[in-house]
Amino acid sequence: MEIFGYVIMPFLFSLASVGGIGGGIIFVPLTIGVFNFRTKEAIAIASAIVLMSAVIRFTLMSAYAPHPERKNATQIDYNLIKVVFPIFLTGSYFGVLLSVSLGELILAVCMMTLLTLLSFQTLYKAVKLYKKENLQRQNVIDAAAEEATAATARTNQVGTELVQTESNRELVSNDEDAAVKKST
Repeated sequence: MEIFGYVIMPFLFSLASVGGIGGGIIFVPLTIGVFNFRTKEAIAIASAIVLMSAVIRFTLMSAYAPHPERKNATQIDYNLIKVVFPIFLTGSYFGVLLSVSLGELILAVCMMTLLTLLSFQTLYKAVKLYKKENLQRQNVIDAAAEEATAATARTNQVGTELVQTESNRELVSNDEDAAVKKST
């Protein structure tokens, strides 16, 4: 079973890193289920993995990458980090205190509850985004259908005008032929 974990962990690690979720939410259950670690050990191992991932991603990819919209700016908004980082550290501090003081079972139940709530939240956002994209797609299809209908109507109108013009020419031509025959 551990061989399966060694094979799947790098793949999941790369997906988590690309997705920007760190991977703790993936690695804690994986290390508990596959490698038979206790909950506290699994959390510590996952935290170390997430820290290494964040450092590598920051130093190799994000630190100096240019911002896609603002000139002379990096992808990372350091002013926002100044605001968020103290809150993050405070939450981490209390999380460590809870991890040390709570038992394994309570910690596992809290983690399962959090994962369930996050899963429902993600599913809700995915359904909302799916509906929004389908509405946009339907609007584009409707606009294209209206344009095609209008173009068909214009084509039919031009065709009708051409037929009428051709019919008028034939009538005039027939009238001229009749006049020429009468005169001869």
